[in-house]
Amino acid sequence: MRLYIRSRINGPLCPEYEFVRDTEAALFWSSKSWVTQVCRVIAQEGITVAQPFSVGRQACSDFQVESRLHGGFVISCEAPISES
Repeated sequence: MRLYIRSRINGPLCPEYEFVRDTEAALFWSSKSWVTQVCRVIAQEGITVAQPFSVGRQACSDFQVESRLHGGFVISCEAPISES
């Protein structure tokens, strides 16, 4: 499922991410060059999703920078979460 990063917090063991399905509710940046750099760092660090959304830990993939309808740029990824 394609999701957008809403927030990043520093968890006890590693960064934790909150996702949303709508670009307008996602964390956004006004500079495409800046968000492209952020996207590269996140892709290198990786994001994994743990239970209850997946069996074990599965990595997110296909990180992309996308434009928002009302301006700005967001980061999306393919998350190993099935729709209920």
